[in-house]
Amino acid sequence: MSQLITTSDIEIITGLNNDTLASLIPYAQAQARAALGFLEEETKTEYFYIEEDTSKLQLEHFPITSILSITYTTSSDSDEEDIDDYRSILSKGLIILDSPVYEGYIVKVIYTVGWTPTTIPDLVKVLIAVMAVNHYYSLYPERQLTSNVIVQEKIGDYMVKYSGYVKGTFKSLDEWIEYLINLIKNGEYYTTAE
Repeated sequence: MSQLITTSDIEIITGLNNDTLASLIPYAQAQARAALGFLEEETKTEYFYIEEDTSKLQLEHFPITSILSITYTTSSDSDEEDIDDYRSILSKGLIILDSPVYEGYIVKVIYTVGWTPTTIPDLVKVLIAVMAVNHYYSLYPERQLTSNVIVQEKIGDYMVKYSGYVKGTFKSLDEWIEYLINLIKNGEYYTTAE
């Protein structure tokens, strides 16, 4: 799989410039892929056996980037027919058909999820960059900016987690990663990089 971001992307997003970050990008992408269920552009095919008349189809993987085709068959020996009149909510993986499909039909949807280096949205770049930086600081904890602002404290087997910044209330890198994953899963990535 190709790298979706570069070290210059990480420098633009975080201000960090280090050759070690380049070697951490594949690990950050693997972590992002595991968290989202996909990352690099890939084509998915889903079949729906229609048990009762419906106008809605819910795709398993989403947010989706495009719908390539929707077809149906009415029996095992019939030809596939195209469904051209539909609306979709890409961020939710929901397809709303203008005309219902009926009980016994088999509907096939071919769609894409994920991105290429030229189509990756800025928000997904930020996620991968934050993950790479998080990996970097786990390898080199002495280089991390720290403060005396406590963001987490545990009493049993005492543990203290300090903020990486002094002013105000800020998220830790782990909290940012979780926050960004939720934004992406909810489809908040539609502004893509040019």
